[in-house]
Amino acid sequence: GYTYDFAVLERYLDVAERNMGKPKHVVLVAWEVYMLPTDRAERAGLGHRVRRLASDRAHIRGGPMNKRVLIADDEKNMRWVLRQALEAAGYDVIEAADGASALQAIDDQSPDLMVIDHKMPAPDGMEVLRRLRAKGLGFPIIMLTAHGNVTSAVEAMKAGASEYLTKPFDLDELKLSIEK
Repeated sequence: GYTYDFAVLERYLDVAERNMGKPKHVVLVAWEVYMLPTDRAERAGLGHRVRRLASDRAHIRGGPMNKRVLIADDEKNMRWVLRQALEAAGYDVIEAADGASALQAIDDQSPDLMVIDHKMPAPDGMEVLRRLRAKGLGFPIIMLTAHGNVTSAVEAMKAGASEYLTKPFDLDELKLSIEK
């Protein structure tokens, strides 16, 4: 278990709050500001400050600032795992359970990047990819599949996918693909 020096934490919070919204290289905040368990922060009377900074966590963690990632997958558990990993890395996450919802989310929320399952309810991931590229939308699209083969990988890349990953995949590999 970690022990927390709340006087030191308060100084870190002061620095972070003064630098909210500034470029990440200006922020000199310790890792534990983000990692502090909420119950301990509450007991120390610092919970409201930690929560406010958590919404600006990209500055604290040095992650991507306000980058929106659309996760389109019909598997609820897969969406949950990806959401947890990407939000922890500082991304804003949008979810869609099928191709139609993904297309609507793109129109409504303009993601910076999409992670999409190849096989899902209509339209499937390949069709969504083709429609987006036909519209001239060029944001990165990472295709995921549990049924991967060389032919479908080549088809996805030719259609405009930035990456093609086979399930199960390593979350670090996905994060690296997203960071590219």
